[in-house]
Amino acid sequence: MKCSRAAGLLALCIAAAARGDELKVISAVVLVETGLAAPSVELRSLAEDGAVWRTGINGWTFNIDRERPFGPGRRFILGLTATPYDAHSSRRMFRDGARARELEFDDRALTARAGMRIRQGEHASIEPAVLVGKEWLRGDAAGALRDAWRSPYAGIAVAERIRFVTAEDPLLARIEGVDLTATAEAYRGSRTWTRMAFAERAGVPLRRVHLRQSLAAFGGSALDSVSAFLVGGSWDVLGPLAVAGRRYAEFRVSRGVVAGAGADVAVRRSFELGIRGSVFRGASARASGTMLLVTRHAGGVRIMAGVARSQSRTTVVVTLGGALFLR
Repeated sequence: MKCSRAAGLLALCIAAAARGDELKVISAVVLVETGLAAPSVELRSLAEDGAVWRTGINGWTFNIDRERPFGPGRRFILGLTATPYDAHSSRRMFRDGARARELEFDDRALTARAGMRIRQGEHASIEPAVLVGKEWLRGDAAGALRDAWRSPYAGIAVAERIRFVTAEDPLLARIEGVDLTATAEAYRGSRTWTRMAFAERAGVPLRRVHLRQSLAAFGGSALDSVSAFLVGGSWDVLGPLAVAGRRYAEFRVSRGVVAGAGADVAVRRSFELGIRGSVFRGASARASGTMLLVTRHAGGVRIMAGVARSQSRTTVVVTLGGALFLR
């Protein structure tokens, strides 16, 4: 998709969401690592009755979501996600840490989702959903892979979430408390495949120091280059699947475990120094890495720059983000 067409699609999504007299929140993040740069922009509209519109772009993925309460502790959710180019990072494949261009292909994807979020208590909720989707793999993909995704697919997904969180900064992917999520997915198209995952992250402030920790365990059946779990990348906003010093989506695996930890120290009012460490163990891959970074706070803008090291390789990482509230 050309940039003009991508911009036009994003404008239509924003126009659909930004209506009425709602409170609007615009957040934008630019993620940069050696050899890759990706934007993440979201517009969120909050109505007085609790309804929410979300629309935005993450890399080449466009999304629009609608939430509306329809009873005590219940919300109805509709969503549409379109990736007109490089779906599932299909244009960046790696083998043994090196770019493998012979494995790369072009993939386009479209997914529609309808579900409910049911509040189970003060800290817990469950979200069942039905999904339908379609992948369009180009001729540079292997024949067997194209055949596997020739038909549309449908499936169900259930997510259980428990949160004991007292504060959160999305721009820094930082929380105070504990957040746990367990998901189970099953799909049927040309064949049947499943995915299950558990993700946990925690954070605690100790005066001028903020400590963080994360853990992810995941697995599935009949997964391939399109449906596999994507592991890797040094940005904090990737959550528990980040691996310091590794490229984004460097690993495509059917199962694995990722553990991460880090600390940030406020050395001045607007500066922090941080350290991150990650360990990944997969079915056929292993990796570990560390990263040193500096964070600059300038009003509502956060700038993070870091140098990560993993298996004798060095990666430079930059995150620039900010948010704006409108009425």
